[in-house]
Amino acid sequence: MNILVVDDDLRIVKTTCDILRIKGHGVRAAHSGEEGVELVRSERPDCVLMDIKMPGISGVEAMQQMLEIAPMLPV
Repeated sequence: MNILVVDDDLRIVKTTCDILRIKGHGVRAAHSGEEGVELVRSERPDCVLMDIKMPGISGVEAMQQMLEIAPMLPV
């Protein structure tokens, strides 16, 4: 499974990505909601793990934009 991890806390992103890789998943990281939306548009991950509170657009706003791009995407 290819998973997109979106969080503005670099340590959380690194730790989460490391754990997912150990479990055998493909992982991409984004450090803002805007970056996450662009990665959904260009790479179509299988699912997204995302923080809610981030600078710029929030996780909720990013999720809404992601679901416009890929309506069945688990976020």
